[in-house]
Amino acid sequence: MVYNKTYYQKNRDKIAIHGKKYREKNKEKISSYQKEYYQRNKEKIKKRNLKYKSSNRKRINSINSKYASSEKGKETRNKWARGNKDKIRQYEKNCLKNNPTRLKKYRARQVAAHRTKIEGLCQICKKNKSQERHHPNYNKPREVILLCKKCHKELHR
Repeated sequence: MVYNKTYYQKNRDKIAIHGKKYREKNKEKISSYQKEYYQRNKEKIKKRNLKYKSSNRKRINSINSKYASSEKGKETRNKWARGNKDKIRQYEKNCLKNNPTRLKKYRARQVAAHRTKIEGLCQICKKNKSQERHHPNYNKPREVILLCKKCHKELHR
């Protein structure tokens, strides 16, 4: 065991090159083996993935949000959205129908967007330029407070 470890440490580059060549040469063989393995162990793999996801939720969300805000992530999302407009519309309808609170928020944002221009200073700190709208009560969609990003974030904590 010690011999193998020292050999690997001394010949790491050589071993990596050999592995790369093997994978290139046997692409089909490796691919078919992986598919067969997955079919044989489907349930076991799904359980393992669910367990990993549930115990690493924060890490996964962090990685996903970084990707989503990257240029590649935005490009991928926009490309998917252009090809799936019907799916998006149906999903939004179902979400709004099944969640009355979300529907109120949605309508309040629509009303505010049409009736309230974002101009002037933040109404809390009165220092920064206002950039966002906040609805203290979604039942009264016309009552909107104009806030800077920092104050809006603090208000929702």
